[in-house]
Amino acid sequence: MHNVPTTLLHSLEGMPNLDWEKLLKLQCKDGSFLFSPSSTAFALMQTNDQNCLRYLMNDVRRFNGGVPNVYPVDMFEHIWIIDRLQRLGISRYFETEIKECLDYVYRY
Repeated sequence: MHNVPTTLLHSLEGMPNLDWEKLLKLQCKDGSFLFSPSSTAFALMQTNDQNCLRYLMNDVRRFNGGVPNVYPVDMFEHIWIIDRLQRLGISRYFETEIKECLDYVYRY
């Protein structure tokens, strides 16, 4: 988990003894951890990372004080489905679809 991005980054708030120096290197460009406001808020509490704060403040402004459990949802879903297909060992049957998903993510 500390070396490559996994779906565990979406649930950091439930894990003890994390190596934040390594995890901060897996942070998304927007400052989030896998587009999870709760994971990002936990990371902010543990590290005082300003990129986390910026992501959360943008979400709070964008949603008029409330924050969804995942934002942006479409980005999260594209990444999540690729991860699931790979973990199930069936990604070879969906290479075209995975490429389309990755193209979408890279355009973000």
